[in-house]
Amino acid sequence: MTFGVLIASSVLTGIVAATITWLLVGWKGLRIIFWTYFAATLTNLILTALFLEETLNTAIQTEYHRHLNIRTLFKETFKPERKLKGFYLIVSLDAFAWGLGMQILYGMLSDQLGVTIGQLSILTAVFAASMGLSQVPIGKLVDKHGRKPYIMISELIGIIVIAGFAFTANFTIFIVLQVLLGLCVATWVPAVLAYISDQVEEARRAEAIGKYSAFRGLISFPAPTIGGILYDFWGMQAPLLVNLILVIICVPLINKLIHET
Repeated sequence: MTFGVLIASSVLTGIVAATITWLLVGWKGLRIIFWTYFAATLTNLILTALFLEETLNTAIQTEYHRHLNIRTLFKETFKPERKLKGFYLIVSLDAFAWGLGMQILYGMLSDQLGVTIGQLSILTAVFAASMGLSQVPIGKLVDKHGRKPYIMISELIGIIVIAGFAFTANFTIFIVLQVLLGLCVATWVPAVLAYISDQVEEARRAEAIGKYSAFRGLISFPAPTIGGILYDFWGMQAPLLVNLILVIICVPLINKLIHET
């Protein structure tokens, strides 16, 4: 549940941010958005430096940490824990799949369907509200029923969302799909992070979560470019359908390769 609370507190601000973005663009254009983002990020950095307290428990550090060097660090980054190899395969395929289509969704909606910045702001606000408001209750359910069921549920919701965007051009339906997308992400994130935490010793949890992010980032890196090429040749449906097929493939892999202890 803790992961859910943390994510909810940050995502809910996106509801306000999306509305402010819409108003600022209409008032002063796009450039002010980047300056506002810069100011907010700088403020966050200052507050973090001033008020965030260190929580590292040095008592749980192992010989591995005491002898850690640059060479070992890079070697271990790309060496997944044995019992998490199947998990890393799934999350890497998932990241690549979503990068192909959904990661470039707003650009495709704007270019092919003429969705405006104001409408995109509404979609972003709806997604943020759905994700933020559902994080805590879903986090409680993940703690009660286990991680694997909610990883599976998230992927199944994702299939509905991707298929919806691939086969409709109705803005009202887009709003409904954004609600579902918020639930999809709100289910995936706490379940996945809690699963990682369950599988590794406390002293190496941050490392394991870092590997998770690294694998997702590196594998998904070329996906938006490939998705863009598919879009240029065959339109919006092409990257979304490939995205959909790969996510469908993830479902049986989740059932087979993810095991809770």
